[in-house]
Amino acid sequence: MIERFDGAGPGFNRYRHRLRLSNPAKVSPYAGVEMFHGAEGWRSTRYSGGVRWQTSDRFEMDFGYFFENRRNSLGPNRHMVS
Repeated sequence: MIERFDGAGPGFNRYRHRLRLSNPAKVSPYAGVEMFHGAEGWRSTRYSGGVRWQTSDRFEMDFGYFFENRRNSLGPNRHMVS
């Protein structure tokens, strides 16, 4: 996936590669890893794990935890709950 960010400063592109493992059951655990790259190279790696709940054929919700290991120039590592 390619994402474009435009804001108050100069805009930039971010390239995102994601691997996610999950079972096709209605309620199942999942684990994933995403790597983010930009013009300066590696930006961060985000690890995730949690529970996916498929409420219908077209809608699902995730409940989980994310840890993002970031390049030093971007700030501290991040912990997130969804």
